[in-house]
Amino acid sequence: MALSFLWVVTSGGHTVAASTQAPAEAEAHLQKGLELRRLNRDAEALEEFQKALALQPSARAEAQVGLAQMAVGQFEAAERNLTEVLSYASDPWIVEHRSTLADALDKIQSHLGTLSVSGDPVGARVEVNGKTVGSLPCLLHVQAGDTAVRVVAPGYLPILRTVQVEARQRSNEVFTLVKISSERVSGSEAPSPIQNRSEPSQGAARSPWPWIVGGGSVGALAFGAIESARWATKASDFNNKKDAQGRACGTGETNSGGSGCSELLHDGHQARALALGGFVVGVALGVTSMILFFHQPGEEAQQALACGPAGPSASIACSVKF
Repeated sequence: MALSFLWVVTSGGHTVAASTQAPAEAEAHLQKGLELRRLNRDAEALEEFQKALALQPSARAEAQVGLAQMAVGQFEAAERNLTEVLSYASDPWIVEHRSTLADALDKIQSHLGTLSVSGDPVGARVEVNGKTVGSLPCLLHVQAGDTAVRVVAPGYLPILRTVQVEARQRSNEVFTLVKISSERVSGSEAPSPIQNRSEPSQGAARSPWPWIVGGGSVGALAFGAIESARWATKASDFNNKKDAQGRACGTGETNSGGSGCSELLHDGHQARALALGGFVVGVALGVTSMILFFHQPGEEAQQALACGPAGPSASIACSVKF
């Protein structure tokens, strides 16, 4: 389908007689370009059409340039040229081929997406795939896929970002440039571009570790609360337990008042140790999570958290290393 409408346009262009005002050389380039198109040598044909357009500007030559650009994948330039020629409402050649040209423009636009670039400072230079295309803010039609966008302004650190642009969709990107400090300007170190993508950056604020450590803190505190409740239950059972002779348990008595009392006392002490350990670990992890959350982005810090039993008392000790 894509080839058929291209042949219609190029064949139509071949049969239309050259205007009597057009120089013979421009017409020769047009005819040579059409012949090259039939041979699928589109890049060479584009050069011939561009020569014809330079020698004798015309809607016909401009349309052939746009169609050749489409054939070689220069969709952004092709859209600009065909959009312009379709605005020539009174040109006889355009009137005759308007429907075919409109179909070609629609297929070209299926390869393009809209990119909105805004931010600060206003007027900063915007480059797309290495070419200057405008200044902040600007609205662009670009080829769908990964697009390298660079924003530059004097006295600011440049930003380079790769943006995923979807066909027939709009992508909104905001660039906020950071001023270069006077110390850095006077130093020998040259400012390097700030590279980022649509994905989370490498800054600590977007690292998963603050959330992971915070989740561990919540889990440890919950464990401490459960063991604290178990401790209270064992203590209550110990205080209310009586043997067959009606004697109550007591820590000052031999064997704490019997085997049942001794078991309750042991379980209570164990629950208390686990509860305290859970609370200590939870607080330590909570503090670590807050430190990680407020850690300055861009600084690479090494964090290490180690927890383990501290002696035979079943308590737990943690240490944090930055």
